[in-house]
Amino acid sequence: MNRQPQHPCPTCHGFARVPVADRQFACARCGTVLPPLPYVGRGRGNLSHLSPVRIGMKARIGGKEFHCVGRIRYVQAEDDETYYWEEWVLLNPDGDARYLEFDEGKWTLSEPFQPAPGAPSAGEFSIAAEGVRYTVDGLSVTVTDAGACQVKTVEGEIPWPVAPGDRLRYVDMEGGGGFFSAEIGGDDGAVEWFRGRRLDDRAVYTLFDLRELIADLDRRAAAARSRRSFGLLCLAVALAALIGWGVARGRGRVVAQGSAAIANVPQEGTRFGPYRLTAAGRVHRLRVSSNLSQSAAWVQAVIETEDAGELFDTAGELWDETGYDDEGRWHEYRLQSQSDFRLAREGDVYVRVYAEPDTAAAAAGTVSFAIEEGVLYPTYLGSFGALSLVLGCVFFLTGAAGATQQTWQGMGSRGGAAGS
Repeated sequence: MNRQPQHPCPTCHGFARVPVADRQFACARCGTVLPPLPYVGRGRGNLSHLSPVRIGMKARIGGKEFHCVGRIRYVQAEDDETYYWEEWVLLNPDGDARYLEFDEGKWTLSEPFQPAPGAPSAGEFSIAAEGVRYTVDGLSVTVTDAGACQVKTVEGEIPWPVAPGDRLRYVDMEGGGGFFSAEIGGDDGAVEWFRGRRLDDRAVYTLFDLRELIADLDRRAAAARSRRSFGLLCLAVALAALIGWGVARGRGRVVAQGSAAIANVPQEGTRFGPYRLTAAGRVHRLRVSSNLSQSAAWVQAVIETEDAGELFDTAGELWDETGYDDEGRWHEYRLQSQSDFRLAREGDVYVRVYAEPDTAAAAAGTVSFAIEEGVLYPTYLGSFGALSLVLGCVFFLTGAAGATQQTWQGMGSRGGAAGS
């Protein structure tokens, strides 16, 4: 593609043309209304928009004013996939050009240049592939992408020949902190060189003085910071809750305890006490355990009043088992059961222990109980900690969803051209 500007304004010799009315264009320098350029196959503003840039907008780059005169949309078919990207042509009236590429949400601003002697030729680019290294302007650069594409659609008054169906090869390279691109097209295999830099949304909106979109970015950035701050707070709370959950699963202060041989526990159970509980309104824990080995037994501990009225209990099937399999020896067990309760009022309590051995070996074991005070409910802390952890991760990781798309999609075909 020969990107040399043609057809200057007959009045001031400027090359940039901007829309002034339906299907009419005028010289961006002197305002002379000009006839359409003598190129066929070009759209007149009917293409869908992938970005907020519009024909007719102005951009200030390096102290110079550039006009957005047209757009080229490219297509590339590769491995049963089809890719599209677009390039906005920014032209100063004196013919100086810049190219703003928008590809999958990423911006690249480039300008034509002529590298120093020794730059790769079209023939040398025949082996270009990702990772291949070349030397451009004394810099070692690495190919990031290479392939062939064609022009899908053309829109606007671009003052050089370019039409749908035109084909070209491209080689994108990075190195020395910059971006380089080579286009190989035409029958003579001439190489056109470009250099530039990557831009983010804010930089592009600043070029075009799109203040509404910049303000929208600021709002979204502030919202993202708020979400991250709230996420960090949730994570801190989750950490504290999970630490509390771990502590709650530990033991409190033992205020009553006892044990009995399983063989000596009668059918009506063995009663211990009285024990004075004084921490009214506090959470207590009743725990029953055994020292079973290669056996099993059902055990229960019941907190009673003096007249044998049941207040609270904990029970479970306790067991200990060892065996062998293809991976070797294994040992599994459950030797404790516990439950938490809130002491309604101060007073004396008794503990009755029951035990039903499943085997004769279990009768040789002992059953023990303990009442602990000053414990916490681990379930509440664990649930709260897990919820806070999920919320913290969600709020911290989510960015400004939707970016600025919702703002600029409502813009018209001319957009909000700065300085117009």
